[in-house]
Amino acid sequence: ASENDQVRLHDFLLARAARGEPFPLHLDTDCDVFQCMYEELPQWDAERPRGSTSPRIVNRQTRARPVVAHGNGHTGRWFLSALYSELDLLGHLGLSMEELAHLPHEMPVPPGTEVTEDIKARYCPWW
Repeated sequence: ASENDQVRLHDFLLARAARGEPFPLHLDTDCDVFQCMYEELPQWDAERPRGSTSPRIVNRQTRARPVVAHGNGHTGRWFLSALYSELDLLGHLGLSMEELAHLPHEMPVPPGTEVTEDIKARYCPWW
């Protein structure tokens, strides 16, 4: 259990409950902070708010604008990869694909790669 963060969290919460202590965390059920992207279909829209140069995502259900996009799971990594190009995140940060090319990444394509219909069909047939 010491190497598994999810087991450690469960052990911590169960121990607190056994001592009668209240739940110590706030669950972000509206995606105010985090938008997890492990979904069958995107549950968010990309936007550039009027008068702002900062790209954002908006949760379709709650209309929240989370500050962290978590590309978890196989679909989440693809959705996050698509957002990099859709929102021009590298350009917003003043970076180029060449500057990042030497760095390892967990995304299915290098950050900034346009996720075209051809790439989707070749690498993620469920999309």
